[in-house]
Amino acid sequence: MEQDPKLRYITEIDDAELTEVLSQRRYVAADRSVLALNTRWKMSVTSFWQPRGADNPSSWAGAGSNEMEGELQLLVEEDSGELRAAELIGAELKSSANLSMMGDGSVISFG
Repeated sequence: MEQDPKLRYITEIDDAELTEVLSQRRYVAADRSVLALNTRWKMSVTSFWQPRGADNPSSWAGAGSNEMEGELQLLVEEDSGELRAAELIGAELKSSANLSMMGDGSVISFG
């Protein structure tokens, strides 16, 4: 869906499944380390949008669940043996669905 500059967007991950770890590297310095992961995922997401400046959560419109798959690059820090939450540093996701917003604000999904 081509983004309209008058709208703001969010996407929620409804479900995600790690399907493969493509590569991993661990970098160590003293008692700290960083694990860099290149992974493949399948996920279901829901995209929402609303007019810029709107603060009412109920004004978000959604397009329903959309299946995606692709690669995510993650960093996991370890400090003194304690792992921290993974940080997303890159993503390339694809979907077979196409969303098109009509003039009246409705959305048509193809695919």
